[in-house]
Amino acid sequence: MMAAYNAVNGTPAHVHPMLREIVVREWGLDGILCTDGSGLRLLVTDHKAYPDLPTAPPRVSRPGSTTFSTGTRKP
Repeated sequence: MMAAYNAVNGTPAHVHPMLREIVVREWGLDGILCTDGSGLRLLVTDHKAYPDLPTAPPRVSRPGSTTFSTGTRKP
C-alpha cells in the first residue's frame, strides 16, 4: 500500500502513526507500506520533516512506511 503525499493534521502521511494504526492493525495488512516516487524527498523538501535525505529513511520506517522510493528527482 502506498502512503499519500499530503499531511494529516500537520504530520506528513508517510510518517503519521495513523498509517500503521489503521492499515496494519485495523485492516490487517501483512505487506509493504511504501512512499510513492518522490515521497521521501518531499518529506525533506516540502514538508521540512527532516533536515536532509540521509536522515529521513530510518525515521520514516519507524512510525509509518516500511519501504520507500527516492524517485528520480533531485531536491
